[in-house]
Amino acid sequence: MWSLGTIVYELLVGFPPFTGLDKKSLAKNIKKGIYKFPKHIQISMGCLDFINKCLMSDPSKRMHHEDILDHPWISGKGTR
Repeated sequence: MWSLGTIVYELLVGFPPFTGLDKKSLAKNIKKGIYKFPKHIQISMGCLDFINKCLMSDPSKRMHHEDILDHPWISGKGTR
């Protein structure tokens, strides 16, 4: 799920959600789980929720693969 979140983020923004000056700092930033969207990128709340649920740093809190198709951003349910 984490990989899916990073791919969706990168497709929307054009670069990965986590960066670092070297592998060690990249790993540290990934572990912190802090990422931001550039201000010029407009993203729906549903998409933001989907990415946030995929990129939870604690694996036990991430969305499960069984839940992907039921998420409103994917299914279109509850969005008007």
